[in-house]
Amino acid sequence: MDVRPFSWAQKFRLFRFLRRLLFSSGAGIVPSMNLVIEEAERVPLTADARGVIRVGGSRVTLDAVAVAFERGATPEEIVQQYPTLGLADVYSVLGYLLRHQAEAAAYLSQRAAQAWAVRQQNERRSDPQGVRARLLARRTPVSTGS
Repeated sequence: MDVRPFSWAQKFRLFRFLRRLLFSSGAGIVPSMNLVIEEAERVPLTADARGVIRVGGSRVTLDAVAVAFERGATPEEIVQQYPTLGLADVYSVLGYLLRHQAEAAAYLSQRAAQAWAVRQQNERRSDPQGVRARLLARRTPVSTGS
């Protein structure tokens, strides 16, 4: 799996969407309104016992969200693909990925290397060649009781 930092086009697309979301429905910065800006909001990422980072308390991995976004999926499409995720969580995670590209790329390449090692180990344990023939050989002939 080739892991690359987010392109400028992806960053721009996310920025443009967030700007449109903020200013489109009259919810912009208005002098008579108080805009509350929180100091720091926790990014909904947790590491499990194996060190795999998951999003929003779900089983969806950071890898899955990053790859979907890298392939051009919008945050809404990512939520449709993974219904256990909240839209706000996806936006928060994408913002984190965009702000911490070097760390994210290092983590994602480490996960890709782990996945490749597991795949190699599984292929050594069970030869993928001739699987269909072995399964067909196990099939017992069906007898017709007359």
